[in-house]
Amino acid sequence: MIHKVTGFGNPQKKRKAKRDTAKSQIEEKIKLSIDLYQQGDYIQAKTLLHGVIEADKRNSLALGFLATIEKALGNTKTALSLFERSISIDQNNPDFLHNYSGLLAESDLTKAINLSEKAINICPNKTNFLARNGWLKLKASDFDNALKSIAKALELEPGHIDATISLSNIYKGLGNLKQARSATLECLKHRPDNPSALLNLFFFFEEEDFQKLKSIALRAVNQNQMILNNLDFIEAISSLGENFAQEVISTKNHSINEFSISSTS
Repeated sequence: MIHKVTGFGNPQKKRKAKRDTAKSQIEEKIKLSIDLYQQGDYIQAKTLLHGVIEADKRNSLALGFLATIEKALGNTKTALSLFERSISIDQNNPDFLHNYSGLLAESDLTKAINLSEKAINICPNKTNFLARNGWLKLKASDFDNALKSIAKALELEPGHIDATISLSNIYKGLGNLKQARSATLECLKHRPDNPSALLNLFFFFEEEDFQKLKSIALRAVNQNQMILNNLDFIEAISSLGENFAQEVISTKNHSINEFSISSTS
């Protein structure tokens, strides 16, 4: 007589159920780490992601989010390594491609532009991606193509600060100083404490701009006194004269609301 062996179940089904459970736990940990990151709890988010990566070393999502956190913490070298590991597995996450491109701008501009292009191919109408793409091409002195990306970014979001200052620099690179000046003034209406915009304006300011520049500089300090620690800003105001630079610095503890940005229009 043959006795049927029972009690062991189906081994294949059990293995599948175990894999599904592990996968579900990993997904939950990644989701929780994203929530923690958005709440500003970077350390706990990192701990969870390290656990995920230890269990699944080829989890592109976990690697990419951990890279994003390291980038936010200023750990550039670690972030670069993690982003590279992430996109070597999967290049379909546009946010990772975008963030990685920004980190690569100084060390590998060609690769940065390539990654930025891939991000835009996935999300062609995302303003920040287009603004980054234009900025990268500007750094490469590819002014015509930079202008195309920036123009589209500003079409989608008029007044976008990063795109507007890039537009100013593009026109400056193309030799269109009047348009560069106009774009810079537009940027300063929204961000009077933008050192790059101030430096641009000082580069091609006209005689009648002198008082406007002073008002903008004073307004910048009033809006953000930490700008006095920015060497670019100090260099910019110093170009207007040593006495004026001292005047601006001395406003640190005084209200200067009487200086209206409307004077730039």
